[in-house]
Amino acid sequence: MKRSQKCSQRLRAGAILLSCIGTCFAQNLSSGPKAKPLAFEVATVRPTRPDSTNEDWDSEGNRVTIKGYSLRQLIKAAFNLRSAAQILGGPEWLDKQRFDILAIIDEEQATSFRAAGADRDEEAEIQMMLQALLSERFHLRVRSVEKKLPIFGLVVSSTHTRLVPDLAKPRSLSIRNGHMVAVATSMDDMAQSLTRMREVGDRMVINQTSLVGTYDFDLSWTPDRGAGVPEQAVYPGLFTALQDQLGLKLKPGKADAPVLEVLAAELPHFD
Repeated sequence: MKRSQKCSQRLRAGAILLSCIGTCFAQNLSSGPKAKPLAFEVATVRPTRPDSTNEDWDSEGNRVTIKGYSLRQLIKAAFNLRSAAQILGGPEWLDKQRFDILAIIDEEQATSFRAAGADRDEEAEIQMMLQALLSERFHLRVRSVEKKLPIFGLVVSSTHTRLVPDLAKPRSLSIRNGHMVAVATSMDDMAQSLTRMREVGDRMVINQTSLVGTYDFDLSWTPDRGAGVPEQAVYPGLFTALQDQLGLKLKPGKADAPVLEVLAAELPHFD
């Protein structure tokens, strides 16, 4: 089952008590009746230093290190949400207080994950562990609802796009400092990458191109870091670059989307 399908099923589950989720997911990974709940062996939670501007997520081996994340960002990561706008309600410090987390996966679970081989979905496992941590340390409770949200539709702006079909090469998509290089990339993947761009704000980008298959393309733009695009910039802004270079555009609109309503959350006891 694809990761997006897993996320949709989790979000449609109605009222969610997060402390139960780790156990349910672990039972999906193992047919044994005594499957160990999916959770970190140990985790430290500390407030981010006020003078720190660092924001980072690193997963290596059996360690997960998160720096400078707000509770909204942690919820977004734990539930694999595409936009922060999919989180409703919550305490007044939801975006203000930031946290540093160091979490360790115990050796028994790490061994069982390695034994799963190609069937293992590491990202989904870590998401479920983070859900359990948020339940235990932040006393987080959420429920799923449907809401019409502002979105950008990724659409074709002209009769001919400047995308090169590619069905043979392995997929890759890299984005760095205003340059996107895509190989064998679908428009769904393109839309998901655009959702993370600062220029689109909290709006999700949804593929509405009707283009199937995968494509090669390069895109260059001048990132808008909050002050607009300078007149002397070599490349245009993201919206103009999409239209001029690829024959695509972002069309504002609204669409129904699953959202999480925060029912309860508390500041954790810091380590």
